Amino acid sequence: MWYPQMKEIIVQSILSAWDKIEWREGGIGLYGFDLFPDAASKLWLLEINKCPTMEYSTHVTKKLVPQFLTEMTELIIDKRKGDHPVVGNFDCIFKVPKLRDLSNFQQTQKDLVVEGKGIDSINNQNYLTALHRGKR
Repeated sequence: MWYPQMKEIIVQSILSAWDKIEWREGGIGLYGFDLFPDAASKLWLLEINKCPTMEYSTHVTKKLVPQFLTEMTELIIDKRKGDHPVVGNFDCIFKVPKLRDLSNFQQTQKDLVVEGKGIDSINNQNYLTALHRGKR
Protein backbone atom coordinates (compact mmCIF):
# COMPACT_ATOMS: atom_id res chain seq x y z
CA MET A 1 0.00 0.00 0.00
CA TRP A 2 2.79 2.46 0.85
CA TYR A 3 5.53 1.13 -1.44
CA PRO A 4 4.27 2.79 -4.66
CA GLN A 5 3.96 6.10 -2.79
CA MET A 6 7.45 5.72 -1.34
CA LYS A 7 8.97 5.09 -4.78
CA GLU A 8 7.18 8.08 -6.31
CA ILE A 9 8.23 10.43 -3.49
CA ILE A 10 11.86 9.30 -3.70
CA VAL A 11 12.11 9.52 -7.51
CA GLN A 12 10.41 12.91 -7.72
CA SER A 13 12.53 14.28 -4.85
CA ILE A 14 15.79 13.19 -6.46
CA LEU A 15 14.75 14.52 -9.87
CA SER A 16 13.69 17.87 -8.40
CA ALA A 17 17.17 18.36 -6.91
CA TRP A 18 19.15 16.67 -9.70
CA ASP A 19 21.30 19.70 -10.49
CA LYS A 20 22.04 20.29 -6.78
CA ILE A 21 23.40 16.81 -6.06
CA GLU A 22 27.17 16.71 -5.59
CA TRP A 23 28.15 14.02 -8.08
CA ARG A 24 31.55 12.39 -7.68
CA GLU A 25 32.99 9.98 -10.22
CA GLY A 26 32.80 6.47 -8.78
CA GLY A 27 30.98 7.79 -5.71
CA ILE A 28 27.80 6.61 -4.05
CA GLY A 29 25.25 8.82 -2.36
CA LEU A 30 23.24 7.65 0.59
CA TYR A 31 20.09 9.56 1.45
CA GLY A 32 17.55 8.95 4.18
CA PHE A 33 13.92 9.78 3.45
CA ASP A 34 11.70 10.36 6.47
CA LEU A 35 8.10 9.62 5.50
CA PHE A 36 5.02 9.70 7.70
CA PRO A 37 1.55 8.31 6.92
CA ASP A 38 -1.59 10.26 7.71
CA ALA A 39 -4.89 8.73 8.83
CA ALA A 40 -5.88 8.18 5.17
CA SER A 41 -2.65 6.20 4.51
CA LYS A 42 -1.16 8.97 2.39
CA LEU A 43 2.58 9.31 2.87
CA TRP A 44 4.12 12.70 3.53
CA LEU A 45 7.78 13.57 3.11
CA LEU A 46 9.08 15.08 6.33
CA GLU A 47 12.74 15.48 5.39
CA ILE A 48 15.63 14.07 3.42
CA ASN A 49 18.94 13.42 5.16
CA LYS A 50 22.09 13.59 3.05
CA CYS A 51 24.00 11.32 5.40
CA PRO A 52 21.57 9.37 7.58
CA THR A 53 22.78 7.95 10.86
CA MET A 54 23.75 4.30 11.02
CA GLU A 55 23.57 4.09 14.81
CA TYR A 56 21.88 1.20 16.57
CA SER A 57 19.56 3.62 18.38
CA THR A 58 16.52 1.30 18.55
CA HIS A 59 15.85 -2.43 18.46
CA VAL A 60 14.72 -1.96 14.84
CA THR A 61 17.89 -0.17 13.70
CA LYS A 62 20.02 -2.66 15.61
CA LYS A 63 18.71 -5.31 13.20
CA LEU A 64 18.30 -3.27 10.00
CA VAL A 65 21.54 -1.25 9.91
CA PRO A 66 23.96 -4.23 9.76
CA GLN A 67 21.69 -5.93 7.20
CA PHE A 68 21.59 -2.74 5.11
CA LEU A 69 25.36 -2.24 5.24
CA THR A 70 26.04 -5.85 4.25
CA GLU A 71 23.57 -5.78 1.37
CA MET A 72 24.74 -2.34 0.20
CA THR A 73 28.33 -3.60 0.06
CA GLU A 74 27.24 -6.67 -1.93
CA LEU A 75 25.24 -4.46 -4.30
CA ILE A 76 28.21 -2.16 -4.96
CA ILE A 77 30.60 -5.03 -5.56
CA ASP A 78 28.16 -7.12 -7.63
CA LYS A 79 27.17 -4.09 -9.71
CA ARG A 80 30.55 -4.25 -11.40
CA LYS A 81 29.84 -7.84 -12.44
CA GLY A 82 26.52 -7.19 -14.19
CA ASP A 83 23.81 -4.70 -15.02
CA HIS A 84 21.05 -5.86 -12.69
CA PRO A 85 22.25 -7.64 -9.58
CA VAL A 86 19.62 -8.87 -7.16
CA VAL A 87 20.78 -8.28 -3.62
CA GLY A 88 18.74 -8.51 -0.43
CA ASN A 89 15.84 -6.10 -0.21
CA PHE A 90 17.13 -3.53 -2.71
CA ASP A 91 14.95 -2.63 -5.67
CA CYS A 92 15.90 -0.45 -8.64
CA ILE A 93 13.12 2.15 -8.76
CA PHE A 94 14.61 4.45 -11.39
CA LYS A 95 17.32 4.12 -14.00
CA VAL A 96 18.92 7.17 -15.59
CA PRO A 97 20.29 6.96 -19.14
CA LYS A 98 23.33 9.08 -18.27
CA LEU A 99 24.63 9.96 -14.84
CA ARG A 100 24.43 13.74 -15.00
CA ASP A 101 22.44 14.55 -18.14
CA LEU A 102 18.66 14.44 -17.97
CA SER A 103 18.10 16.65 -21.03
CA ASN A 104 16.45 13.78 -22.95
CA PHE A 105 14.42 12.58 -19.99
CA GLN A 106 10.70 13.35 -20.15
CA GLN A 107 9.63 14.06 -16.60
CA THR A 108 5.92 14.07 -15.84
CA GLN A 109 4.71 17.28 -14.28
CA LYS A 110 3.87 16.83 -10.63
CA ASP A 111 2.50 19.48 -8.37
CA LEU A 112 4.51 20.05 -5.22
CA VAL A 113 2.17 20.13 -2.26
CA VAL A 114 3.21 21.56 1.05
CA GLU A 115 0.67 21.45 3.82
CA GLY A 116 0.97 22.34 7.43
CA LYS A 117 -1.49 21.67 10.18
CA GLY A 118 -1.37 20.73 13.79
CA ILE A 119 -1.72 17.12 14.80
CA ASP A 120 -2.99 15.69 18.00
CA SER A 121 -0.62 13.83 20.22
CA ILE A 122 0.11 10.41 18.77
CA ASN A 123 0.88 8.78 22.06
CA ASN A 124 -2.21 6.65 21.55
CA GLN A 125 -0.79 3.11 21.65
CA ASN A 126 -3.59 1.64 19.49
CA TYR A 127 -2.93 4.16 16.72
CA LEU A 128 0.84 3.59 16.85
CA THR A 129 0.38 -0.19 16.80
CA ALA A 130 -1.98 0.00 13.80
CA LEU A 131 0.40 2.40 12.05
CA HIS A 132 3.32 0.04 12.63
CA ARG A 133 1.35 -2.86 11.17
CA GLY A 134 0.31 -0.81 8.12
CA LYS A 135 -3.37 -0.79 8.95
CA ARG A 136 -3.80 2.99 8.89
